[in-house]
Parts: sequence; structure tokens; C-alpha cells
Amino acid sequence: MTDPSERAMFLAQTAHESGHFRSVRENLRYRSARLLAMFPRRFTSLADATAVCEGGEAAIAERIYGGRLGNTLSGDGARFIGRGYLQITGRDNYRRAGRALGLDLLAHPEMVEIPEVAIATAWWYWSERHSSGSNSLRGFAQAGDVRRVTALINGGNNGLAERERLYRHYFNRIVSEPTLPTRLP
Repeated sequence: MTDPSERAMFLAQTAHESGHFRSVRENLRYRSARLLAMFPRRFTSLADATAVCEGGEAAIAERIYGGRLGNTLSGDGARFIGRGYLQITGRDNYRRAGRALGLDLLAHPEMVEIPEVAIATAWWYWSERHSSGSNSLRGFAQAGDVRRVTALINGGNNGLAERERLYRHYFNRIVSEPTLPTRLP
């Protein structure tokens, strides 16, 4: 990765998704109002979100992710929650990343919480998912299109203002610091 815009976008997106590189596991400790606001298509009302919250993080994960993203078995939603620096989510992404990296992430999804695996899965997702065609993550990143990259990574515009701020920060650092490496793997 040599393009300064793409490098800045990768850093901005991974920083946001991981809470500035402090968290490699999705936080599902939501209050019901926030849960309804974040996932309005998954809950019918505040009472519905409240009932699911009472079931704990596994119940929340099942409601949000169950039956999609390749999650076909009961418990998959909770098992394949967002992990890593780009918070890969769903059985399908774990299967594909594991195959690409030579790791059994279906049997051991918690491996994505190991820093080396967290960055490897982020790089895999960035390089392999949405890598070509009209929805090219890398193309949007090179164009500096934070909104479109965010939509491909997050499925919406969650945290867009912070992602834009981080992108500008990293981009300015990259273009103004001649001592920074000019290539990433």
C-alpha cells in the first residue's frame, strides 16, 4: 500500500473500529435506547430492545447478527461478533479470513483478538473484500471518500465525523513526515 490517501484511510478506519487500537472485541453492552438507535431494522420498539438487552450480550449479538453474514447456526451471531482492528463479523468473514491466513478461525474465533491476528484480519479484509468493481474499498480510500469506505466497513455511517477527523490527521502526518515508511505490506 503506497498511496497516502489509502494508508491514511486504513489507519483511520482501524483506529475508529478498535477504539484507537485499544479494543479488539466488539462491545455489546448497550442500553436499550442506544441499541434501537444503532440497529433500527433489528428491533421493533424500545420495549423490544429492552427485552433483548435483559438477555445479555449473547442475546444482543444473536438479534443483530443471527441469520445473516453467513451466521446460519444457533449461536453464530454471538460466536462471530466483531473482532480485530476492523471488527470482522459473521461466520462468512471468519471462514474466509481463516482460509486466507491459514488459521482455524471457525473453531477459534477468539484468535482474532490476538494483536498479530487482529491486524492480519484487518489487512485481509482491506485487501480482499470489496477490492474491485464499482464498490472498491481501495478505490474509495485512494479517493479519500471516508463516507463510502465507512459504509463498506461498517454497513452505515456510524462514527463518520470521527473517521473523517482521523483520516485528515493521518493523511497530514503521512504527507508531512518524510521519515515515515513509504510502503506498508
